[in-house]
Amino acid sequence: MIEAALALDIFLIACLFGEDPKFWALLGRLGVVVVSALTALGRSKLRRAWWAY
Repeated sequence: MIEAALALDIFLIACLFGEDPKFWALLGRLGVVVVSALTALGRSKLRRAWWAY
């Protein structure tokens, strides 16, 4: 949900500055993928640390 809001914010900022929306939409999607990957990575590390404890 947060990732989608972030992508929407990036897209709206792009429209505001009059840049090419397709470029910014692509950048937004890339950002969503990166954030999702980092979140998943963080969760797995947290889970591993919890089981180690």
